[in-house]
Amino acid sequence: MLIEAIRYGNDPDVRKRLYDIAVGYAISQIIPAHVAEVRGRKIKLIEKTAKAVKERLTAEIQYWDFRSADLKQKETTGKTNAKLNSQMAARRAEELVARMQKRLAELETEKLIFAMPPVVVGGALVIPRGLAYKLLSKPDTFAADAAARREIELTAMKAVMDIKKSLGYMPKDVSAAKVHYDVESRIPLYKRDANGATLRFIEVKGRTSGADTVTVTKNEILMALAIVEVDEGKTQTVYLKKPFGEPPDFGADSVNYNIKELTDNKEVILKRD
Repeated sequence: MLIEAIRYGNDPDVRKRLYDIAVGYAISQIIPAHVAEVRGRKIKLIEKTAKAVKERLTAEIQYWDFRSADLKQKETTGKTNAKLNSQMAARRAEELVARMQKRLAELETEKLIFAMPPVVVGGALVIPRGLAYKLLSKPDTFAADAAARREIELTAMKAVMDIKKSLGYMPKDVSAAKVHYDVESRIPLYKRDANGATLRFIEVKGRTSGADTVTVTKNEILMALAIVEVDEGKTQTVYLKKPFGEPPDFGADSVNYNIKELTDNKEVILKRD
């Protein structure tokens, strides 16, 4: 059925209908709100600019009007200025008046904001994850309910904390601190290696039973990784000290890894049901 949906998406009549629906929705729903938001912001800026233009040019016009009158009075008494006379000052004031009127007219024109016709540049076929898994006869291992996901996370954290304590370590839950790892495990003196490390940082990934992938962020890749499969409260934990062979691409924020490949090809420090 997925293949049929994609195949029908190549039909010209279907594509035109979808195009018309997308354009109609953009015209009736998206564009009016967007134009109103842009117009409100733009007009506020234009009015602020117009006020500044009036204040600055009006002050200059008044100055040159005063200079023209002052020079004209001096000229009547025979005191002339070789570089500047009353007519030149008056012309300068007139030029500034014309300049202000032109600029204010341009600003008024900028207030006339209209939307261009929308153009559809791409499309996507969106299929609910649950429906896709159902059509493909594949179990959906993603817990859609937020409460269920949180329960899996808490169960996974508890499993890792209990394991570390049973091995003599002193784990601390730091998942709420947003430090790119979930457990800060203090290494007792008798367990420290030649490097003398005192802490180990562990990222915990809780997954439902049957999950085949795990998503890890760029920062989490630098940590040790504990993958905990949770099935109705029962857990299976795989702990890998250095699971990642190389860093992700520069532009990648996160990477999906196949759990089987991670656990099969990397050194497993601990595996416990």
